[in-house]
Amino acid sequence: MFVLLALTACGGDPTIIDGSVNGESLGEVATAFWGGPFILFSNEDLDCMDVDFARRTYDQTTAPTDFDMVTLQFAFDSSDISEGVFSTEGSDAAVDAKTLIVAGGAFTELRDRTGSIEVGPVVEREPVEGSFQVEFEDDSGSYTADYFIAEWCTNLVR
Repeated sequence: MFVLLALTACGGDPTIIDGSVNGESLGEVATAFWGGPFILFSNEDLDCMDVDFARRTYDQTTAPTDFDMVTLQFAFDSSDISEGVFSTEGSDAAVDAKTLIVAGGAFTELRDRTGSIEVGPVVEREPVEGSFQVEFEDDSGSYTADYFIAEWCTNLVR
């Protein structure tokens, strides 16, 4: 927790996600939002209205958007995210992570295999900060962020 607090004190740092999944990197993300049960990062510059595609489950036969994107999504099993350190491992984990890739209308969803996310204090309508590391199924890769900051988005509240 000390590391998170030290990073929080710096504030305003960009969210940089290291690693790649299925050959797709996120780097300095263009979009970072949270709301309801979701924390979402994307390589596309999306506004809050654009992220209404976020769901706990997706139809594998239909892309969730009509534009290309790479998105990392964390979904809490409750109706809201909460402060703490959470494992993403196993079917009974409190949080699950997915990489969503839409390219030329084709949709690929990769689920986490193991990992964790740390979330700082959660205040509705305020940015939330934290860190994470997550590995994905079929040895498709991993994403890590030593620090993230996500803006609140009403369109993610379900």
